[in-house]
Amino acid sequence: MVLARYHARMTTQRRFVSAGLLLLLGACGSGSADSGTGESASTNPETSDATSTSTNSETSDETTTSTQPETTDDGDLPGFTECDMFAQDCPDGEKCVPFAENGPSWDNAKCVPVTGAGAPGEPCTTDGIVAANDDCDATSFCFGYDQDNAGGRCHPFCTGDITMPECIDGWVCSVPAQGPSVCVQECDPLADNCGAGSECVWTGSLFTCIDEGEAAAAGEACMFVNDCASGLLCANSQAVDGCADDGCCTPFCSLMAGDGPCQMLNPAHSCEPFFMRAPIGYEDVGACVLAP
Repeated sequence: MVLARYHARMTTQRRFVSAGLLLLLGACGSGSADSGTGESASTNPETSDATSTSTNSETSDETTTSTQPETTDDGDLPGFTECDMFAQDCPDGEKCVPFAENGPSWDNAKCVPVTGAGAPGEPCTTDGIVAANDDCDATSFCFGYDQDNAGGRCHPFCTGDITMPECIDGWVCSVPAQGPSVCVQECDPLADNCGAGSECVWTGSLFTCIDEGEAAAAGEACMFVNDCASGLLCANSQAVDGCADDGCCTPFCSLMAGDGPCQMLNPAHSCEPFFMRAPIGYEDVGACVLAP
């Protein structure tokens, strides 16, 4: 069975997949990527409809992944002004961002000064999830950073409301079960349409571009969704021929193209559906794995 690993190598979300993106994926190993919490060696992401019989899992309207990074920083928390991230109802010159009030993960939102001009998609710096200041512009916040507060990018705020979230062109609002909503760049795992240094990974509710991790080749060991090179996914060892680790990298494939491309790389593999019920637009996505 295919079962794709769900967490991303930690970059504040990479337990979400990166910090923002530990925001969108979870780690496949004990240190999960943004799912907000660590996850076992299972390759299937957790969703409310999760199943162990597909190359990934069924999709659902809400996932158990969280968009928040985890940290061991308990810094002092001064007084703050609570706010609504959708409404962006802070005073002029400030913006509403997620922060950690009561623990190691994002659990509230507050107003902070707008001190930078980083546009959506540009690299950013932050002073962590407690203070939550960053150098992104007024329309975005720093997401996907690691435990050293590095490696993040500015992600736009979702607008509208929780029932009808919206994002600027080219971005999609990810609404996790826990943690803040955030705009992410949707992608096609078969088209490899993420920029250099990024890859297209499954986050539990959609495919999105996140920073590339270890760039492991097909057949090599992986623990997190972004450990593999672009075009590959981190799958459960039981799904990959000859895998001696908890998880190994294997290519995505086109179901319409059949088993041939997979068998050219490994005769034991066939192109199996990535989803039990594919979301619109992803009906052709498969993975090169052992037949169930």
